[in-house]
Amino acid sequence: MAANGRRRMKGSGSIVHRADGTWEFRREKHVSLDVSRSG
Repeated sequence: MAANGRRRMKGSGSIVHRADGTWEFRREKHVSLDVSRSG
């Protein structure tokens, strides 16, 4: 198993699923910024 279980995809990034059914690929750095602003 992969050491980092948080990442489901290869590379630094993640897919954000929205409530309306759409999804968006965001890079890890961008996600961290969005989380800080959203929080």
